[in-house]
Amino acid sequence: MARPANLSIIIPVYNEQEKIEHSIITLFNYLEKNNVPFAEVIITEDGSKDNTVQIVKKLLAGFPKLKLNSMNPNKGRGYALNGAIAAAKGDVVLYMDVDLATDLRHIGDAVSAIANGADVALGSRYARRNEAYRTIFRVIPSKFYNLFTIIAFGSKLLDHQCGFKAFNREKILPLLLKIKDLRWFWDTELLIKAQRAGLKIAELPVTWHEGQATKVKVLRDSYRMLKSIIKLRLELWGF
Repeated sequence: MARPANLSIIIPVYNEQEKIEHSIITLFNYLEKNNVPFAEVIITEDGSKDNTVQIVKKLLAGFPKLKLNSMNPNKGRGYALNGAIAAAKGDVVLYMDVDLATDLRHIGDAVSAIANGADVALGSRYARRNEAYRTIFRVIPSKFYNLFTIIAFGSKLLDHQCGFKAFNREKILPLLLKIKDLRWFWDTELLIKAQRAGLKIAELPVTWHEGQATKVKVLRDSYRMLKSIIKLRLELWGF
């Protein structure tokens, strides 16, 4: 595990009033119970229209290391992550989805990977020895998406979209300036450009449980992601 106060944990949120309080309490309980050294937990909120901001503000007094980055209007998940990473105190920054789908014990795995020389450590639902519990309705388009990404870019990674990634903050900050898609394609574009920049990437098998509710619309979002892949492919070809 990295030295104390070296880790910043980031959770991007948008209209998450049903999940946010439970997730924050669960995360802090885990960190305290397992003596995980960390500098802060940043909730980076992207123009929510529900009570997400009010709920987080209510919790700030009870959790001194909890911080809120809030923006309005909505500018995209990638934009929110870029801002939080830039503002983070930790040398290691780790972001996770608000549903805590990835088992929290992998926080230690990701931080250790960065401490041992990786620039990026990503949770993978397709690496060997993973335990991913998902509906077939989500698995099939996800696997096709990752396969298409591998073919289009020669990526060496198996899972480009799992919402659990850690970074060496110093190494990743310059790359963030080159990311053009600041919404859901942010992860894939970041990983493709990180590989092309020669950054060292560790892909870690994780235990992952699909959330009961999701904002993902499989057909709509699959179409958008494929469009983004084509756009990035043209960019890298120099068009």
